[in-house]
Amino acid sequence: MLDEAFALVGKDIVLAHAKDLDHDGDAGHKAAGQGVLDYDRYLGLLRTYHFKGPLLLHGLSVGEVPGCMAFLRAKLAL
Repeated sequence: MLDEAFALVGKDIVLAHAKDLDHDGDAGHKAAGQGVLDYDRYLGLLRTYHFKGPLLLHGLSVGEVPGCMAFLRAKLAL
């Protein structure tokens, strides 16, 4: 599904969200790294399409921020 979505709109993406998917595919209710989204693929596709915009984290509790930041920094360093 990610490949198809990026093929359709990848070159036009100007803002990306770092949210995660629940076990049933429900989006936006899990913090980054807490669900089942293939972040390696997602971030790889953003790189492939030369995404240079912001990657937004939002809707987190204060306690979730350090873990999400560490998760994303580790994934982006690959």
